[in-house]
Amino acid sequence: RSSDLPTDPGMLRVFILHAENVQTPDTDISDTYCSVLFQGVKKKTKVIKNNLNPVWNEGFEWDLKGVPLDAGAELQVVVKDHETMGRNRFLGQTRVPLQGLLSSPNLTASFNAPLLDTKKQNTGASLTLQLSYFPPPGAVPVFVPPTPEPTPSMSELDTVTDIAE
Repeated sequence: RSSDLPTDPGMLRVFILHAENVQTPDTDISDTYCSVLFQGVKKKTKVIKNNLNPVWNEGFEWDLKGVPLDAGAELQVVVKDHETMGRNRFLGQTRVPLQGLLSSPNLTASFNAPLLDTKKQNTGASLTLQLSYFPPPGAVPVFVPPTPEPTPSMSELDTVTDIAE
């Protein structure tokens, strides 16, 4: 019975590498962290203190529960300033469409995404992340290298269907 076998549900792995030029509106150097949202599940990086170019190098994994990635899926990343008092401040966000990941040959892609403010204006900051997709078994690979299929000629077909008496 197949239910006894360990199943590989498929996985999306996200590495939040680093951000550049992350600034707060009041030129205060921020204590930044990222929250990454995919399919309703949020994961957070650690806080990097007093750094305009924070390096996280943190990896997260999402279990796909056997469902292949949808070509229209996207990852949402929000960069915030960690405040000890009051609410954490929003510094920028980006959406990474997973279409680019699905069409890459080895299902791994790096993105350097501009961080946008709440009005979708570029903040001047950017975030670098790397994504890897491990499809569930049986998922049809989206990337198929074009290979010309040899089409048999009519004479070959005749020899195949010619049955020896």
